[in-house]
Amino acid sequence: AFMFETCYMMKVTEHSMEEENRDLTYVKDSWSNLKKKFDPTKKNIQDRLEENNLVRLKIQNQFNRIFV
Repeated sequence: AFMFETCYMMKVTEHSMEEENRDLTYVKDSWSNLKKKFDPTKKNIQDRLEENNLVRLKIQNQFNRIFV
């Protein structure tokens, strides 16, 4: 498997959708075991951004204490 990013629109070709060797169970096999962690009722986005900023500052301070 591989991944890449592009700014161009991409689509699956008819030929690839008709191939017999395509992986029909890819989504189930690859992603079904991942646990959902997002709870939209837990906090609003502003609280999450503030938490992320606090964590970032804490890490930055630890880095500065060690390397500066």
